[in-house]
Amino acid sequence: MMKAITFKTSIQKLTVLGSSALLAAGCATGGGGVTSDKAAVEKSRAYLEGLSYVVAGQAGGTCAQPSAAQKVAMSSLEGPSKDWKDLLAKASACAGDKNWKTLNVVAETLARTDINAPWGAYFMSVAAEGQGEWQRALWMVELAQKKAGQANGLFMYQHGRVMLGLKDTTRAMSDVQKAVSLEPKLMYGHLFLAEIYHRDLEWAPAAEHYRAVLSIDDKSSRALAGLAEVRLNQGDAVEAAALYQKAITWQPARLDWWLRLGSIYETSLKSAEQALATYKSLRTSLDKGDVKQRPSMDLTAKIKSLENAVSAARQPAAVAAAAKVAQGSVPATVKADGKPEQPRSKK
Repeated sequence: MMKAITFKTSIQKLTVLGSSALLAAGCATGGGGVTSDKAAVEKSRAYLEGLSYVVAGQAGGTCAQPSAAQKVAMSSLEGPSKDWKDLLAKASACAGDKNWKTLNVVAETLARTDINAPWGAYFMSVAAEGQGEWQRALWMVELAQKKAGQANGLFMYQHGRVMLGLKDTTRAMSDVQKAVSLEPKLMYGHLFLAEIYHRDLEWAPAAEHYRAVLSIDDKSSRALAGLAEVRLNQGDAVEAAALYQKAITWQPARLDWWLRLGSIYETSLKSAEQALATYKSLRTSLDKGDVKQRPSMDLTAKIKSLENAVSAARQPAAVAAAAKVAQGSVPATVKADGKPEQPRSKK
């Protein structure tokens, strides 16, 4: 459900990194002795230049194997190698492309050649997380934090994800709250918190963090749909419908959102006209192939039923009154327009 930060998109599942990569990382950093090596901490600061790019997802990059020269390059002990940014971009792009095999090679190369960099350890933590190897994921993210030499939102967020995997929700929430405090633009940190609060039916903080996501990316359909459900539970069906409309604009293939929007109009807002327009738009999207999944409900029957309801509501009062007169249920003193017959003046 939650997303790890990459240049492009989420990391859901990564291949297990080989033991050689772990040994390279462990030997290069001396295990837990990183914090006592002030020189290494100072050298690591240069690598944090990449932090803003990873958080914002702006550096681009293409998933590719390290070059032959990068694979055989000696470890950089004195500071960033000339290729570290290229390797970082490749690793993130491979994660975004879900090219786990290539990501393994890139991450191992990054960890070996730039031993002061936190990024190899960070991607190894994400890899272990993807494989459900939570203790290993914890070790690697803590290694990344030590290499960074200072707290930052990205690594704190990853630590929180790992703690959630270890079933420590309290610590996970605490970590991610610290993460978004350190890095307010950490969108997926806010989304993590929003969805946990949402799951636990804590509507106010869920809404707060969904809105934080949308302040960063107003096209986040997950945040739009999540906030719509929260607002519906808070009693604001009008905003809920508007949010679902926006979510569908950015992700029109979601059948469940179409049906939810129609239901809100029909049931919560009692608007047969808006419900009818929604279901007709859904039918068009189905016909065009924009929505692949077919609804289990009889959409044709639903549209017909709503058309009848809308038609009945639009009938002039005179028609309804005339029908009642014809049936003898209304006294003849009621005119065809439904208004009482005015008494005639006496002459």
